[in-house]
Amino acid sequence: MKSSTLIRSTKKLVKEAMAGYDASHDWNHVKRVTSLAKNIAQAEGITNKDQLEIIELGAILHDVKDSKYSGSETASAETVRQFFLEQHYPQEKIDQVVYIVENVSFRKEGCATTSTIELDIVKDADRIDAIGAIGIARCMLFTGHKKRTMANAIDHFDEKLFRLKHLMRTESGKKFASARHDVMVSYIDQLRKELEFEV
Repeated sequence: MKSSTLIRSTKKLVKEAMAGYDASHDWNHVKRVTSLAKNIAQAEGITNKDQLEIIELGAILHDVKDSKYSGSETASAETVRQFFLEQHYPQEKIDQVVYIVENVSFRKEGCATTSTIELDIVKDADRIDAIGAIGIARCMLFTGHKKRTMANAIDHFDEKLFRLKHLMRTESGKKFASARHDVMVSYIDQLRKELEFEV
């Protein structure tokens, strides 16, 4: 199967699987992460066709059947593996994409026994889309979706989002993250000041 045909089929799978997700983890998020991953790969000098394909597929599939929505820790990898087997994709490449999907989440930080450049790039891309102005918007969308409070949202910045800048794996990812981090810090500082006036 041609790479372009496989990419189209993969996008179709993901759009259908994520149709019920809220706007913080929708198809637009996947498109942004995929675009970021491609940009980071280019900046990092990745030119190998197979590596670029793995990175793109990993980015497109990184949130499919995510446990936050599916309730299963294994559904994501199982879905990806089954899909590629049906496409007669080479086993070695299936394993590489599944490895990305299994280890891209912030919850899995430090769990991957082996770091690969493909995983690092997709991780950075996903984390970059979690910070900055778009990250603020996504956090508030997810907070509303879960019916959580403003205080819960602020805690999420302190517990996770402010840490992401320091967890970037690639030099390009670090550069992308720096400016976005500053936007978040400024926003939360201002939000805290305004919340002090609550009666």
